[in-house]
Amino acid sequence: MTIEEALKIYLLNQTLITDIVGTRVYPIVLPQDTPLPALSYFQVSNPVQHEVDVAYPRFQLSSWAETYSEAKALTNAGKEVLQRYKGKMGGDSGVKVIQIVFLNSFDIYDPETGIYHIPADYKIIYREV
Repeated sequence: MTIEEALKIYLLNQTLITDIVGTRVYPIVLPQDTPLPALSYFQVSNPVQHEVDVAYPRFQLSSWAETYSEAKALTNAGKEVLQRYKGKMGGDSGVKVIQIVFLNSFDIYDPETGIYHIPADYKIIYREV
């Protein structure tokens, strides 16, 4: 299982997330006309460590909503379930996460669409198989 697959499975099993977005968690971009609020995620960087079998890519988890309070609530829910997470992510055949670290977030508003977007960056440190 890839870290991307494990992340999606993990997020869809967190009631703090699904109470807000249901199953609207997507890799890279939201499908056109996706109801909001919703989440998207993608890998920003993937530094290589040659000496050990540990990876530490940076992922962006983006909260999308029609109101600032919904976008902020979704961002906070993401931080709550991801910050300092350790364990098997994605079920029994999942990825062994050593730790997830919240790095940064900022607020964006697009006046043309009326959509609020809060990207949040995380470092996911995990053992490669």
